Amino acid sequence: MQEKKEKKKPQKKPRTVARKPKKGGKQEKAEDNKGKEAGMDARMLGAILTGVNRAFPYVHKDEVDSLLNRHMPSLFKMIHGDSFNVSVQALMLLFQLKSRQHAASDRFYRALYSVLLSVSVLASRGFSTSCIGG
Repeated sequence: MQEKKEKKKPQKKPRTVARKPKKGGKQEKAEDNKGKEAGMDARMLGAILTGVNRAFPYVHKDEVDSLLNRHMPSLFKMIHGDSFNVSVQALMLLFQLKSRQHAASDRFYRALYSVLLSVSVLASRGFSTSCIGG
């Protein structure tokens, strides 16, 4: 019988070169989740504002002043947010509130023009460049 000599495998040296992060890693997934959550929040807020806009004509005229004073600052914050849909819905609600008082403020028109001049208008669906002569 012949004795089998065991061949020893050479040991691998530890890598000293930094590896590239894998696609779909923990950090990338966390960033994707934040983006999805922000998108979901914007969609939810847009849906809520749409419902409020549809229900607003049924609000009693005496309650409009208290609603306007209570919610106007938060509506202006929504207008200057990232989501174009939320901005438009908040502008529509503000316009309804102000038109009930027969007075639209300079602040409303400044917010309206800032939304119209923002870059997100160009990125929104249904925007035609023929609107601006392009």
